[in-house]
Amino acid sequence: MLIAMTGKKRSGKDTVASMIAEETGYERIAFAGTLKGMIKFLLMSSGMSAEEAERRVNGSEAEKEEPLVVLQDKSTRHAMQTLGTEWRDTIGKDLWTDIVKAKVQSTEGVIITDMRFPHEATFVDDHGGVKVRVVRPGTTSTDPHPSEVLMDQIEVDFTIYNHGSMDQLDEAAFRLLQAATRMRGLI
Repeated sequence: MLIAMTGKKRSGKDTVASMIAEETGYERIAFAGTLKGMIKFLLMSSGMSAEEAERRVNGSEAEKEEPLVVLQDKSTRHAMQTLGTEWRDTIGKDLWTDIVKAKVQSTEGVIITDMRFPHEATFVDDHGGVKVRVVRPGTTSTDPHPSEVLMDQIEVDFTIYNHGSMDQLDEAAFRLLQAATRMRGLI
């Protein structure tokens, strides 16, 4: 089964994905996984430690937003966004989905944690996947970058509202998994 998450920053997508992965053993992957690895490699090539590069790519919002000299005073968030979209488009729109395709086709259960674009949603549909939006009150974004705006255009199969306790979120993730399994005729 393929499950793909979408939602604003800090909505709980990764948390829900982790809950489902723990329950099922499904592998968590991201469309942005390769580009994050590319940025980490660039930062480490400039002399940054692996730990610091990891924090700049996957750490707090403040760590991702801080301008870095090696990035010509741009943030790692800016580098990831432009590598993920503007640079991707010079190579081909399906670059990141093509990289993920091999994993999806060779693994029985996959959870994609970062579906942001309509063409990524089409990829999920084409591979028989289930699209899930995670909504958390107060997680609006003022970032105008397409990676933060276009996700609102994605039609999803299920929505999880993350407005309670971790136990309630875990229960919602479990109910989603049951419904998705029924929807795909796996039980």
